[in-house]
Amino acid sequence: MQTSPSSPSASPGWHDVLMHHLEPLLGDFTAKMAIHTAALRILKRPPEQVSLQDVPLVLEGLKPMLNVFIGAVRTTNTLTELSKAYGEAAMNAPRSSSGRAFKRMAPWLGAVAMLQGVHLAAVATSLQDAPRMALVGDVAGWTVGLLAVAGTAAAALSFGAGDYLRRVWGLLTAGAALSLISTALRSYWMHAVPDVPFTESPLLPVRMGVVVLANVCTPFALVLLARTYKQSGLQPPPSPRASLLWAVAAVAALAVGGPALVAAVGNLGQGFAATCTAVIALASTLADMTTILLVAPILRVAYMLRGGRLAWVWWTMGMSGAVWLFYDAREWLAPLLPGSPTEAVELLRTLRTSGLAMLGLAGWLQRSALVSSQRQSSPGVVIPTA
Repeated sequence: MQTSPSSPSASPGWHDVLMHHLEPLLGDFTAKMAIHTAALRILKRPPEQVSLQDVPLVLEGLKPMLNVFIGAVRTTNTLTELSKAYGEAAMNAPRSSSGRAFKRMAPWLGAVAMLQGVHLAAVATSLQDAPRMALVGDVAGWTVGLLAVAGTAAAALSFGAGDYLRRVWGLLTAGAALSLISTALRSYWMHAVPDVPFTESPLLPVRMGVVVLANVCTPFALVLLARTYKQSGLQPPPSPRASLLWAVAAVAALAVGGPALVAAVGNLGQGFAATCTAVIALASTLADMTTILLVAPILRVAYMLRGGRLAWVWWTMGMSGAVWLFYDAREWLAPLLPGSPTEAVELLRTLRTSGLAMLGLAGWLQRSALVSSQRQSSPGVVIPTA
């Protein structure tokens, strides 16, 4: 009878070594599932029935999964280290824990919160001064735009050509860069021709094209990111809670995006400027709806990777998507907040800062996880002979 990858069993010594090596990166659940899946795929039997002589085949079976999560080059290095037999030094290294991982994450999340707080305070003190509020938005747009590009590019460059997640992070980098170009176009016009609205600018159709491209790249990347687990060959067990989260995310996406889509469609054909603005609104709303919908599968991957360094990449991306939900629901939420609804909308608009900052943070966390895995795989790892 096949055992569940998360069920306790009398695992052989080689299993403990593999777990020790994979768990800090992938978490306990996914590490067990990876070993279980590799043994079943290659040897047609569970790990409990695998002999020491068959371990090299199990390692080979792990390659497709590791290729997806850490890239082909790091996979080769990792499996080579696992195959070596010059000591048990790696077995004595302390394992990472979710508590220590959160302590490492806390300063980064605090930095995002501080950035959000600064933007919120700047807007709150500029509500009666339109030029100053426009300048605050311009500075915030440049700041988080650069952070998003830097973080996603760092993640993309951490993988080799042809790696699955290289494509994901490359698309996210393209989306962030195009979003920054959109900010640059508005910024240039605001400073060069401050007395003329951007809707009357000849740059409006250029920005429309840039925004449409950005909102194609990013959702497509998020779809690929949400499919990482299945792309690796691992089949997560069905979960009623995951299905419920999917349903909630779908309802939320329709609730916040539906009215905006209807309004944007109504503005099509109402003049050149109005049509360009409507196309921008349509592209942005559809992309945000997709992002909100994908919060469910992204968070599920994060949960299955829990305890591993990679989990924080997916947790952060999921939190970023959740922020966009509140950003798009600002018209609904504003009347619930104290003070003027118009001013509350402007305050809620600052959530864009957290959404983009966490995108950049996720990229840096991806790079950090890969660098840490490469550093920790340098000691030799022995496959016990008894």
